[in-house]
Amino acid sequence: MINTDRKRHDMVNVQMPAQESSSALQVLVIRTNSLGIGYEVASCSGGFNSLTISKDHLSSTQFVGNRTGRNRISTSYSGSRQVSLSRLASYQEDVEQTVEFRRVSDSVNPFGTWKLNWSDTEGDSSVGVTCAVIENRNDDRQAVVVAAADGSRMQLTDYIPVDSYTAFIVQAGHDDGIVNLLTYGSQNYTISSQSDQALSYTYNATSSDGLSIAGNVSLKLIP
Repeated sequence: MINTDRKRHDMVNVQMPAQESSSALQVLVIRTNSLGIGYEVASCSGGFNSLTISKDHLSSTQFVGNRTGRNRISTSYSGSRQVSLSRLASYQEDVEQTVEFRRVSDSVNPFGTWKLNWSDTEGDSSVGVTCAVIENRNDDRQAVVVAAADGSRMQLTDYIPVDSYTAFIVQAGHDDGIVNLLTYGSQNYTISSQSDQALSYTYNATSSDGLSIAGNVSLKLIP
């Protein structure tokens, strides 16, 4: 579980909520690397990153965590950054984040299936999900992310973020992708089934140049 609080100030030519919080469930795979001599952790940007595990700590480019129990990892972060939206618009953001992971399975296989049907490709394809995020914000808005070992990735929101994508969809082996910002393009997803153990949703998106995609995602959050 990832809990994030953001406080914004010193806004220049932009109007943003002064405070925002979110709670996100992230599920990912940790496994032995292909060489069999170390570990790697799935990234929700796609693929895997190297992971170092010691008696008390875990460390990767994604996070540095403390082993707080046999099956638990925790970490926290606080810091400030300047977000530049253009040459004339920016704001300062203070971020506080706490993260706790809990091992729910010994399996290192994908825990979900992501199906894709591109408008420029005949037939469906599917990939196994190795990292997923379901983020709920304090304003009842939501974002979902899935990623696969081959680098495929999809991010969808039901709101318009000013500093991120409304839709970002790329698939390994497919030439083009969908990158929607602000009001360019369209996207939608509908959750069809949700519980503590599983989540399923359908989705569709269209880029500003007409490329479209539709499909569904089925996740087993606790195998």
